[in-house]
Amino acid sequence: MKLREVFDPARLEFNAILARLSVLFEDLRIEEYASRIDGLDQLDDVGKGYRKIYFLRRSIATLVEFAGAIEMLDQRPEFRELKRGFNADCTSRWNESVKYFIDWKKYLSEIRADFGGHFDHGSARHAIAEMHPETVGELVVVKHDEDKTGGVRLKYAMEIVGSAMTRPKPADQEDRTYFHEMFVVVRAGSHMAVRAIHTLSVVFLLEKFGRDMS
Repeated sequence: MKLREVFDPARLEFNAILARLSVLFEDLRIEEYASRIDGLDQLDDVGKGYRKIYFLRRSIATLVEFAGAIEMLDQRPEFRELKRGFNADCTSRWNESVKYFIDWKKYLSEIRADFGGHFDHGSARHAIAEMHPETVGELVVVKHDEDKTGGVRLKYAMEIVGSAMTRPKPADQEDRTYFHEMFVVVRAGSHMAVRAIHTLSVVFLLEKFGRDMS
């Protein structure tokens, strides 16, 4: 299928949002999966925990972008016209997804600003200033004898990230509860993203690609 026939430039804004949601959805699928799977071989070189936290941070950033794109699409006149033809199930799925992203966008945006994007100077300052005096870390030297090369693994980076991620945490909330809530929100956000994309596929994309769900 020629993509210009699916994403017609004549309806540039509408199709740009659809294209953006498509990319963000596939990004989120990878990030959310990698944030919870037990082992990913070489990606766990510095530790499973660091890899899970990294992809959690990336999932949060992607969810913020996805939420913004969902809101933009829901307000487009082309989409409102399309929405008039939704059946009850599609309407329910779509409205539930939109409501979720509106309700949680502030929470996601706030934690993204602290550590969900790139690790900025403010996050590093907080991590160093608030790090517990007994926190320990490790630097590992890696040697490859066959090709006589080597390198380092900065395993202590996990402790720095962990310290930075507590920046917006309420003082009376335990770290375990705080991080658990974050993972729950990301899983729920990913589920709602699936519902939104499934709806868009049923009402628009499947027909454009000449496919069906059977």
